[in-house]
Amino acid sequence: MIRPRHAVAWLLVLAATSVTMGAALVRLEREDVLGRCRFVAVLNGDQPARADTAARILLSGYASVVWLTNDPRSGASSLDDAGTMSNIRRLAEQGISPSAIHVLDGPAEGTRAELRLIAGEARRQASPCAIVVTSPAHVARVRVAWRGLAEPKPTLIVRHAIGAGYAGWRVRAREFALIVAAFAGWPR
Repeated sequence: MIRPRHAVAWLLVLAATSVTMGAALVRLEREDVLGRCRFVAVLNGDQPARADTAARILLSGYASVVWLTNDPRSGASSLDDAGTMSNIRRLAEQGISPSAIHVLDGPAEGTRAELRLIAGEARRQASPCAIVVTSPAHVARVRVAWRGLAEPKPTLIVRHAIGAGYAGWRVRAREFALIVAAFAGWPR
């Protein structure tokens, strides 16, 4: 039998933990101030919102090339291109030249693998920064996974995809679990 005093103490601990975790998530989910970089990278998912946002960034002069990754598990279920080919088509529809679109070599299954490819190519090209476009709910996991990558890595600038489709408490709970997994270094 739990004594009333113990129950109140546990409720206070639970409330304090919830508030602390909520504050941490809000801080991690913020969008960075946009700065000029050599490239803007589009993480797979949320088609066409992420590609559209990358096109806006490129056309505004903040980057000169768009990087895409090939995640075989991502993309719309009606497409078998994992999102990469539909992102290329969408970027072209937005006025992006094919010469400004670069698909990074190798498959990248999951956020951590995509970020590893992006950071590796940025290091190879000696880029001081990396603009990464993702959904607002996905930003915290991107930040945590980026911090876990090997040094040196470029400065991360995360931008929210305008009109991204994530919503609801179930998605937030799933993202929180994936943030914990990213912090622990687990894949995806």
